[in-house]
Amino acid sequence: MILFVLDQRKITFETGYGLEGILPDAICKRIQTRYMLPEFKTENYDKGMLQGLNAIYHRLSTPEAQDELWVQSQTAQEDWGKVLQYYAITSLLFSMILLFMIRSSVKSSKTKDNYEQYRALSGYKNSLAVLSFIFPVFVLFLYIWISIRLKQLRNKPRKCDLCGSKMKKLNEEEDNRYLTPQENTEEKLQSVDYDVWLCDQCGNTEVYPYENRYTKYSSCPQCHAKAYSLDRDRILIAPTPFSTEEAAVSEVLAEEVSVVADPEAEEQHPDGNLYAYLFYIIYFMQIEIF
Repeated sequence: MILFVLDQRKITFETGYGLEGILPDAICKRIQTRYMLPEFKTENYDKGMLQGLNAIYHRLSTPEAQDELWVQSQTAQEDWGKVLQYYAITSLLFSMILLFMIRSSVKSSKTKDNYEQYRALSGYKNSLAVLSFIFPVFVLFLYIWISIRLKQLRNKPRKCDLCGSKMKKLNEEEDNRYLTPQENTEEKLQSVDYDVWLCDQCGNTEVYPYENRYTKYSSCPQCHAKAYSLDRDRILIAPTPFSTEEAAVSEVLAEEVSVVADPEAEEQHPDGNLYAYLFYIIYFMQIEIF
């Protein structure tokens, strides 16, 4: 890159990575003094820039420069190959650690019901969703596996706790009659999705909530439904940069400044305003320091 500042009468060559050996500072200075500066002195700036660019082009076109550029490109490819190799090894090790943690969690929750197993795995899904952007190869496979496993746990047939009969999962239209008004509101807002399982033998129902972690709604302090959100806000009293004590002092100092700014006082003390403002600034500097 050639940086030319006309009003400061300065010209600078900024060589990129790999060109330091081909275009050292001495060669750049020689190109400036031999091809560019003589034209600049006659205010022929366009011709000077073109001559400098042609000199750089011929310098880079020499066999020695081409050989050096080829060697540097091969070295850069080897460096990138090592970076990718280290990245693949790190990604594989990290995925194996995550797999071990997930497998341990699955084993520890095997004695629990499907809902508890779902909750144990759902926490890993959110973490893997973020990590898949950093390690997209192996972690992405874990994310897909957990997504499939969570879907299986959520739809796996259940047995009634009262009579032991097989229960059925109701669809979204049928389960509304078994939900409370708060729960129906949460489903409409998509803050919580409820699954309702019904036993046809004894009429027993089981309701399982599945919270949406990415919703804007939070728990209401009164009804505890996840339907609480900020509608709008407004500033009642604008904030000030001073405390109450500092504001009172500023009012007193403002009165002192207004007294010094009196026309008759200015005739007797022409520098009164300056002294008052200096005192005002020094006082608040002390407040900030101490």
